[in-house]
Amino acid sequence: MPKSVTELLCTHIGFRAMLTNEQLERIKQNAKVNPCIGIDEFGREFIDKRLATLEDGEIVVELGTWMGGLVQHFATRYPNLIFHTVDICNPHVWNAYATSASSRLYKFLQECDLVGIDPEDIIHVQQAHLSGIENIVQHVGSSLDLDIDNISMLIVDSLHTEEHVTNELNHFYPKMKKERFIIGDDYFMPPVRAAFTKFSTQHNLKIKPYGDRVLIST
Repeated sequence: MPKSVTELLCTHIGFRAMLTNEQLERIKQNAKVNPCIGIDEFGREFIDKRLATLEDGEIVVELGTWMGGLVQHFATRYPNLIFHTVDICNPHVWNAYATSASSRLYKFLQECDLVGIDPEDIIHVQQAHLSGIENIVQHVGSSLDLDIDNISMLIVDSLHTEEHVTNELNHFYPKMKKERFIIGDDYFMPPVRAAFTKFSTQHNLKIKPYGDRVLIST
């Protein structure tokens, strides 16, 4: 039986979360009615438009689960597609967002009356979004360890360094179908833009920016 996200995370970075059952229930209920999606309406519509062209059983890979609200949204909307999502689940990275009053994560925790919880326990926010949805496959750890073939859509929103984005694009591109979409988030960031630009040039692929996002399609 596959390990839960929490079990995988405990193995990965060596801790165990300590929230009460009542706190966990608040997270679970809030994730159902007010998911922490992490992108704006334009971003959701941008991805949705491409997902709508896929056929039943096709595979979508999201690099950078974050809180899990985005993949929850699309997996529920498209129950006949298969979604893989991966995140390193580093609480030290999450801490900056958990303590920033302007972040979506902070607002989500505020709604749960959980502002100030240990960053290690934020994994339960992700788990609440992803658990129980049969067409989501959860992964914790390095995206470069994933061996998934016949990918129809790749959503790149993980570590925003040029080297990491380049490595992810090079790792997953050979595993994708001929007719495919690669979507990059935060394209306004120079390292992300540089990685996508060099990758598209190297493989002679069409690339088109859409605000904060970029699309490569064939």
